[in-house]
Amino acid sequence: MSWFEDHIGAQIDGIRVDARTIAAVVAAVTATPSTPTPIDTGRQRRALALEHAAGSLTDTAYMAAVERLRRVEAPQQPMERFDAAEVVERLRALPAMWQRSEPDERRVLAHAIYDRIEVRGAAFAAVHLTPDALALGLDLALPPSVAGVSRGGLEPPTK
Repeated sequence: MSWFEDHIGAQIDGIRVDARTIAAVVAAVTATPSTPTPIDTGRQRRALALEHAAGSLTDTAYMAAVERLRRVEAPQQPMERFDAAEVVERLRALPAMWQRSEPDERRVLAHAIYDRIEVRGAAFAAVHLTPDALALGLDLALPPSVAGVSRGGLEPPTK
């Protein structure tokens, strides 16, 4: 297994399924989608930038929120909507599914979750989730950063 898979696997293993996170995910996936105006998303984008600049929003959380705004702004097919009970079941099962999977299956699973993973040198710069991962609330349930990433860059995991 590569260092890349170790770190992505650690993020998947860290999916939070506590009551508070599950409540936030269920609220997000069952909310009626609205179509915000460009003014609304512009305000949201500015508010996010200010929170990020103030240090109250991590880089990963900021990028996930901006990505969500981009998806809202872009004309596209509506995201698949899932039943709340199905979302909770899938979130709880995902870490075990990752652990049981063979390397080829893990790559398929990573592609289903991560739309894009930005790497600079040997450091993760950002991760972007797929529309399906967003529809499952993974932006709320995944840990806020990829394991091993700090402001100084990536430290390869020790065995």
